[in-house]
Amino acid sequence: MVKSKWFSPIKKFPIENNTGDDLLLDFKTLANNCLAYLIDDGFQFDIYRAENHLSVQSGTFKFSLSKLVGGKYVYYKWQDIKDDFIPFVQLVKEKFIISNAYLIRYKERDDVSDTDKRKRLYNSEIESIDFVIKGYKES
Repeated sequence: MVKSKWFSPIKKFPIENNTGDDLLLDFKTLANNCLAYLIDDGFQFDIYRAENHLSVQSGTFKFSLSKLVGGKYVYYKWQDIKDDFIPFVQLVKEKFIISNAYLIRYKERDDVSDTDKRKRLYNSEIESIDFVIKGYKES
């Protein structure tokens, strides 16, 4: 870096009552970068404040992945997303605290039992995958 009497690096100070805007921006950037191929294929992700989980020190956000075609939500298969989604979740888990609870919404099927989660994931059509981002992991 070039030193100049006109330029000095900005010093970061802790921000009291952080609203989570930095967390939101960092998470959106990661999602856009990691899910670019899925986005090109019609998938979309939504990130919004999870008001019932909001903490004072850092914002808490809900992530949801779904697919739109012609302005309508459509079902998709795990095989359609796994090559991009698994590395994304691995990166998310390295940088962010996410809730242990997640939600996968499936199309109703009579031939797949709720108790066999692996079979259900591979054989059912998915409407959306959701999870909650609680904050940054400690470095």
